[in-house]
Amino acid sequence: MGLVIGLLCLVTVLVAGSITAHATDITAQTTGLDGPSSIAEETGNNVYTPVTDTTQLDSGQNFQLYYTWGVKDGVQVRDGDTATITMPTNASASPAKFDVMAKDANNTVVGEVLIKVGTNVGVITFNNKMSKTNVGRTGTLQFNAVGTNKKASSGGATYVINKNGWVNEHDYTGVLPNKITWDIVFNPNNKDMGKVTLTDTIGPLQTFINDSSISAKYDDGTVLKPTVAANGSTVTFTFDNITKNTTLVYYTSVDTAAITGSTSGVFSNKVDLVSAAGDTGSSSTGEDPGSSTPDGPIKSGSTKNFHWGGKAVLDGDYVGGFNLTKSALGDAAMTLPGAEYKVQKQADGGSWSDIQTGLTTDATGVLSDPLLPVGDYRLIETKAPDGYLLPDYSSDKDKPIEFTIAASDAAAGNTIHELTQVDNPNSVTLTKKDASTGDVLAGATYQLKDSTGKVVADNLVTDVHGQVTVSKLAPGDYNFYEVTPPDGYEKNTEPVPVTVSAAGTAAVGVEQVDKPITVASSSSAETSSTPSSSVTSSTSTSAIPSSSSSSLASSSISTESSSKPVVSSSIPSSSSSEESSSSTPSASASIPSASSEPMSSESGSSTTFDSDSAVTPSKKPTPPTSEPEPDSSSDSTSSSEPEPVKKDSSSSSSSHPATVKRNQSSRADLASNALTTANAGGTNLPSASGAAAKPKGLKRFLPQTNEQKSLFAMILGLLVFGTSVSVWQWCRSTKR
Repeated sequence: MGLVIGLLCLVTVLVAGSITAHATDITAQTTGLDGPSSIAEETGNNVYTPVTDTTQLDSGQNFQLYYTWGVKDGVQVRDGDTATITMPTNASASPAKFDVMAKDANNTVVGEVLIKVGTNVGVITFNNKMSKTNVGRTGTLQFNAVGTNKKASSGGATYVINKNGWVNEHDYTGVLPNKITWDIVFNPNNKDMGKVTLTDTIGPLQTFINDSSISAKYDDGTVLKPTVAANGSTVTFTFDNITKNTTLVYYTSVDTAAITGSTSGVFSNKVDLVSAAGDTGSSSTGEDPGSSTPDGPIKSGSTKNFHWGGKAVLDGDYVGGFNLTKSALGDAAMTLPGAEYKVQKQADGGSWSDIQTGLTTDATGVLSDPLLPVGDYRLIETKAPDGYLLPDYSSDKDKPIEFTIAASDAAAGNTIHELTQVDNPNSVTLTKKDASTGDVLAGATYQLKDSTGKVVADNLVTDVHGQVTVSKLAPGDYNFYEVTPPDGYEKNTEPVPVTVSAAGTAAVGVEQVDKPITVASSSSAETSSTPSSSVTSSTSTSAIPSSSSSSLASSSISTESSSKPVVSSSIPSSSSSEESSSSTPSASASIPSASSEPMSSESGSSTTFDSDSAVTPSKKPTPPTSEPEPDSSSDSTSSSEPEPVKKDSSSSSSSHPATVKRNQSSRADLASNALTTANAGGTNLPSASGAAAKPKGLKRFLPQTNEQKSLFAMILGLLVFGTSVSVWQWCRSTKR
């Protein structure tokens, strides 16, 4: 049992210690408590006159001390924290104990003031109500004090009698005074006044205490025994012979039931003096100091008031705030300046209204607002940073940032709410399509220019989905310009306009179409000189597009000469003489001319351009490498490995227009295929170097082609070798 009691005692000590340790003297965090802002002297009849010389607070005089004070913003005030009130050194405050009230309809008590008797300081003790405030804590404080400047007893005093009153510290019931101490001083100039009669009229709510507590004495300590007669509210004190400065002290009890609910008030009292020597006076401030003439007593009187307690008012509010950090989606380290917000507060009915607008994130991407009173709030972004999209508040995924400022945040130390929000980069996407089929087209190259014509994105190549994308653009108007069309398509010279809005909430998409290049076949121009049977058998199943329908391109043929030799005797030149042009057979398959643009390799990856960085397309179109021209000394070359012709069942005869598609083989391959087909069908095709005339005379019997010349040289060599062997054998046989 003893062990249990010991543990309980220990816990009690620890808890009490922690509570005590929690209380803090916050005097240094207050303002206006180091001295009164003004002082007023009671000049009688409840009138207070401002004191200009605060160094002259005479003994026996009542003064009101006024303070304008407060607690500094941001200082957390906890239950039990204290602050000290400093009074003038030449005044002593009447003991007092009164509440510090809040400036609200309920007169909420936020603290208590205690002024002990005989001291020149007061102490304010705060309760937990102040812990819910952090700004605007200013107020007033007033209480009664008595001057302590004593004048010499040899004369000079301007009064005959003076009166004061106060409440001692132990004479309170709660914050209500239950007993008042009255102090009367008379004959300050030490005159021989003879018999003195004091008549005291006690004010309302007081009852004279007629007992041994009444005391009277000279300044030198000599005790006097006056005759006391009490009749209701009138009390008479009679002294037989007064020759020195005399002090009389007595007490009255207070009807506390009548003042319950009050923390301050006024107790009135009036005293009159009549002396045998003719001196008369009342407890005034000297307006009626009495007289010492022998012409008889002069009757006069005035009311003396004692203010008990005091008044202390301290207003206070709580304000909280937030810090919002704005960053890019997926990269918290990339903070975004320039985002604009508005703050809305929710009313009691649930509606929202703007209370602040135009708040902008700073250079570090942070928006701070520490000045919001208690309530429910939300943040709405009204302008996104350049290059980013606004949240779409109409959707479920994007919602305003909501938070609550509560007075309890102060006690918890969470006065600032830390908030974050991310923004998505904006983007514009162009999709390239075939004008006829709607198929997406890869390999087109674009530039993006702003409204001033400045290139903001270059070398944009459509990917396998036919798209190019540019992101993080400043708000404004832009145009896409096609630089290079896809292979086999005409260039579209029309700009594609696109607008990036500061209020945009979604990516922007635009389209552009290109038309395929279409040409008429050359067979119709050469029908009169081309055997129809050869044309039909060799070219009726394939159509090879060309940018020119009038001639066969020599460059297209020559580029394949290294791997697919062409027999010159079967391919007459496109620049042949008038004689040969009328009789030279022509293949009706159209071969692309040298003026056609090179085919580009199709890229399989997407090209995305970020306006903040350089663009590097994943794969650029590769132009074909020109192969050397055939040797002019050689009339022609033969095709040693003719390739089969790739037939397209959907193509028309060579007399119809041909369409070039992006994914077809190169023009050089097509030209080679066409030549091979012609050779396979026995049809002589025109040569790029002109028509070759038939040999005449003895030349007809000589080899014409390289193969014929090689065969001839080989046969000739064998003949020479055989002849040499025969001669050698004949010579051996002759010697034997």
